[in-house]
Amino acid sequence: PYIEAKIMPDTLPPKEEQYIAFAGLGYPDKFFNTLREDCGLTLIKTIPYPDHHPYNAKDVDFLWHEARRSGAKLITTDKDKTRLPDDFKVVTLPITVEFSNEKALVSLIKGVLE
Repeated sequence: PYIEAKIMPDTLPPKEEQYIAFAGLGYPDKFFNTLREDCGLTLIKTIPYPDHHPYNAKDVDFLWHEARRSGAKLITTDKDKTRLPDDFKVVTLPITVEFSNEKALVSLIKGVLE
């Protein structure tokens, strides 16, 4: 059976703000497109990093300066937030994955586990 997954934002950040989006994902453009198209956010800049990027002090400093210079807020994924310092101010986009055919998915998983 065919199973599709769609990313659904749990809560939307304020649309009246401008954002600089960054993400260390395998396909960061999908995240950036979700912010623009599904959430209706204005992204003035996008900064892709490699998947599972370990953010260092230089990265944090660069991101902070970009946000301060432009007056935009930083936004990233919950996954990326866990790799940033606790005191680093950033908006995240919590998501839920919705599957088109949950019964088929459960059946597939059970088949693999058995």
